[in-house]
Amino acid sequence: MIISIDTLGGVKYPEVIAKLPKRYGTGYFWSEFGLARDQIAKDAASRLYIRVQGIWAKHEFNSSHELKAIQIGKELQKIAARNPACLIEYSPYCEHRKDARYMVTLLNKIQLHCPKVALVNSPVRGGEWVRGFKNEIHHNDKPAGMPEGRFNFSMDGLHQVDSDIEKHKKYLNNVLCDAWFCWVLQDNCKPNTKPENNKPPKQRTHKPSVDLHNSMLFQVENAKAQVSLPKGWLYKSHAEEEKDPNPRANKPVVITPKGKRFKKMLLGGVELRESGSFDGRQVWRCSQWGFKIGRKLEIKADGKLIGTVDGGWRENEWREKT
Repeated sequence: MIISIDTLGGVKYPEVIAKLPKRYGTGYFWSEFGLARDQIAKDAASRLYIRVQGIWAKHEFNSSHELKAIQIGKELQKIAARNPACLIEYSPYCEHRKDARYMVTLLNKIQLHCPKVALVNSPVRGGEWVRGFKNEIHHNDKPAGMPEGRFNFSMDGLHQVDSDIEKHKKYLNNVLCDAWFCWVLQDNCKPNTKPENNKPPKQRTHKPSVDLHNSMLFQVENAKAQVSLPKGWLYKSHAEEEKDPNPRANKPVVITPKGKRFKKMLLGGVELRESGSFDGRQVWRCSQWGFKIGRKLEIKADGKLIGTVDGGWRENEWREKT
């Protein structure tokens, strides 16, 4: 099983991908963020695994997309032929709602043009799993049941650092899972979910950081420590990026219960800075990366022990959709 990052907008941040160790896989959109052909080819020269999403059409695909899907397959065949040490997988339709019969026919047609590329079926609810090709599970909007045989799993759509990732590790620990893809909004070049950032992909300029990617890999490669934080308290290992650049973006934040106010807050001995409130809850921010501070960290408010958290994991109030 290959741990990967779904760097779907990677054509916009090749310098970040270049610092990702080659033992990890990457994922790209072929052209949603700009033509990624040359970046994929460069990455394939030294990486062991790449998965490419061909076309995203808001779930609505028609016959006009078939020719484009075949053409992408031909281009990937050239890259795969030049880089035999890199396994290249290709999902022609990203998050489709087509039935299995249609997709098997399409995948067989495309395969004729790219025999050195492994094809993948990536449906969402309303689409169907197929037999004879690998399937990919996308976030929590998958078709009913589980696909037969080998599969990939992507956190795409779940913003990994805000999700209860331990719950999703049932896929990571499945012997039939070939690849796990970490994903956060920044991989799609968005700092947060505010409407003003929902620009067409090619117009987006935000980039993930190397440390953000490392923090996601840390979550996947390590088991969360046994910790306890009282209900009403929220520990976010990664604060939202409210502005760009922001030195405290993706760093820990402690949010108190409604109506509770404190004068001092410590996280594992690190003093936090109060930065306002919302809905009657105080917000305390940290300037260090949570996964670097430590594992079983004590939260203390005005000298009183509140509970413990694992620095790299969110605790309480999961957000399972973006």
